[in-house]
Amino acid sequence: VTFFMNKFIEGGNRGLDVEIAASSIAKIISSEKPKARYMIAKNTLIYKLLPLVPTLLLDRLVAKLYKIDYGTF
Repeated sequence: VTFFMNKFIEGGNRGLDVEIAASSIAKIISSEKPKARYMIAKNTLIYKLLPLVPTLLLDRLVAKLYKIDYGTF
C-alpha cells in the first residue's frame, strides 16, 4: 500500500491545475451517457492513447505498475 500511496501522491503533485480538473469532472458527471473510464491529465500522447487500450488490459497494467494485488482477474 505504501508504494501505491507514494506513487499516487507523487503523480498528484505533478498533476493538473485544480480548476481544470474540476471543470473536466463537472462535464463528465453531467454527461447523459458516461463512459466507464476517463483520463483527466496533461495533454500528452500516452494519455490520448490509453483510452484505446482494452479495460481489462489497462487494469492489469495499473495493478502491476502500482504493485496492487486484486487477486485473479
